[in-house]
Amino acid sequence: MTSHSAQGLTAGRVLAHFDTDSSHSLINTRLAYVAISRASDDARVYTNNAETLGQRLATDISKTAAVDFRPISSANEVQQAVAAFRANDPAIGTTKLQEQGRIHEYAIPEHRLAAVALAYAGREDRAVVVAPDPAERRELTQLIRDELRSQGRLAPESHSVPVLVEQNFDNPRLASNYAPGDKVHYKAGSPAEHGIADNSTAAILSVDARANTLTVSTRDGNEASYNPALLKKLTGQSTAYREEQRDLAVGERITFTTTDRNAHIRSGDFAAVEKIGEDGMLGVHLDNGKAIELTPVQARHIEYGYVLEVPPHVAVDRVLVTGDAPQLAEHQEAFARLYPHTRDLALYTSDSRELTAEKTLTGMENALMRDGVSPNIGNIPAPQIEREGLGIGL
Repeated sequence: MTSHSAQGLTAGRVLAHFDTDSSHSLINTRLAYVAISRASDDARVYTNNAETLGQRLATDISKTAAVDFRPISSANEVQQAVAAFRANDPAIGTTKLQEQGRIHEYAIPEHRLAAVALAYAGREDRAVVVAPDPAERRELTQLIRDELRSQGRLAPESHSVPVLVEQNFDNPRLASNYAPGDKVHYKAGSPAEHGIADNSTAAILSVDARANTLTVSTRDGNEASYNPALLKKLTGQSTAYREEQRDLAVGERITFTTTDRNAHIRSGDFAAVEKIGEDGMLGVHLDNGKAIELTPVQARHIEYGYVLEVPPHVAVDRVLVTGDAPQLAEHQEAFARLYPHTRDLALYTSDSRELTAEKTLTGMENALMRDGVSPNIGNIPAPQIEREGLGIGL
């Protein structure tokens, strides 16, 4: 398969065929980086000309323009673009980034992803990538970790750590969405009828899809069965988690997926892994400078901190936004969540012209226009909403 179609895959061995007589748009630095990084154990290159292969693979095909040779824009200029995005005016924000040489266009997605990974790893700072597409987030996380490991910034040894991943079901009232072993946190329980206390956690023991019932084991060891479609308040204020494994190494950048008030950790905070104990304990250094030891229970509420779906709510040194232009155009409201004091922002996409085009009016806006009312949506700042985190203890 092509390296483009192999995105997101990992193989023990990779056999790469590079023909030096092929076009420069095919045989270049980014192709080699993406193709070879598929391998976890062994990679071998087959070519028609070993003498010229090195020179061909060193070819840089990044687009350049006169604006690329301007001095680096100041933080104040970046914050002008950030302010436009936060005011729900992505056209102005994109235009300002273009003027500052902070937009990078790539027609081939694998080239764009490789460029983002190299840009992230090119500076030792607190950077984060924002990508709306889940497949790209997985691919970029692997590319970035591979590059950091090749630079010696990640330890060569990794440890498999269990984490709890929040499940965003389309229909949480449907029992078949759940699986035995899932953990469910109930903000509002059903203590009288089912013995499920408020603000408690239970483990799913079995699922009866036909009867649409779940059987759970509560923290005190009791069992309860209920229909999630009938207990609307309980289901509507519950959060389901599923256990997955993550390979962690010393030097890894992580983010917390829930709030722990006792440890003064908020959901979305970042940290670096400094120690991984055999007993499941993690020693981490928070971005705020505090070093703490995470218990095995606390360590289940973490995730890789390299690539996020939406901008973080905390300060970081750099934000790299990536995605095909249609994807970014559909998620423009996420730009309104950029941290107001973001000092470095870059955009990697396929065609920035789609981001500067006027957005199509929504049904509500059209209705307002028909009634003679100007919606003036672009001038309304996005509301700042802070979600209350869930307590540790699943």
